[in-house]
Amino acid sequence: MKIKYPGTDYEMLVEPVGDGKNCQIIPHIEICDAHGNNKQIIIEDPDSLTADKLKKLIFSTEIKHPTKVWPRMQKNEQVDRIFDLLKACGLYVSEEMAEDIKPFEGTVKAGGQIVGDGRRFRAIVKIAFHYYLNFNSFKHTGDEDVFMPVRDFIRYGKGRLKDFIIEKKGYFVEQLKWGWKPPTYGHIIVATVNDGFINVKIQLFVGPNYEPPYYEVFIGENPFKIEIPGIIFGHNYAYDDNQESKNYDGSFHQLLATKLILNGF
Repeated sequence: MKIKYPGTDYEMLVEPVGDGKNCQIIPHIEICDAHGNNKQIIIEDPDSLTADKLKKLIFSTEIKHPTKVWPRMQKNEQVDRIFDLLKACGLYVSEEMAEDIKPFEGTVKAGGQIVGDGRRFRAIVKIAFHYYLNFNSFKHTGDEDVFMPVRDFIRYGKGRLKDFIIEKKGYFVEQLKWGWKPPTYGHIIVATVNDGFINVKIQLFVGPNYEPPYYEVFIGENPFKIEIPGIIFGHNYAYDDNQESKNYDGSFHQLLATKLILNGF
């Protein structure tokens, strides 16, 4: 999550810990160039980070010539290490520290925004791809050449994000459009095959107290023509805390394709 430190405009990335009522800083740096463009980079393991790895992380962003850096670490010695690594890889930037930040005791309430990098979207595309392969009636295995672009995107992040996935607001299932909410949380996935296109819509954690976005995933499209007849299929994966079986936490139900109606409730 991205939050503003209480009482300031200082933004930082945090993640929930324990029961989710408290958060801790995710080690990251924010880099800025002379034109005011900035980017936050998560540092997964600050203590084992090398100069080469840091340089690759920076140059994988659109900030090619950073002039300032804000380190947001969990330990002061990790901050010093970041600047030592920057010098070691030949990047000489000025050190910027946040002002007006005072330590506080106890807990505070803070509003936040959930953010994610490309790995989050690649994971959603992977879910969509495996869903299609599991339920398609055309015996596609995923090894076909037509699926090479989506495989490379999932595995290596190759290609443009918007060519494979788009995030949208609202709902694509009829009952949800009408304002009805399912009594338990679940994931809704629908695949449509038509005119040489394979399109999968995914909405995760649909439930009584949450209005999630949905994702439109493009598995195959022109110029990668797939000559198969049009078809649509979908399922709802519903959580159920009252399941008697110890091996399952829920069940899945096939949707009525004509109206995309949720069954099982």
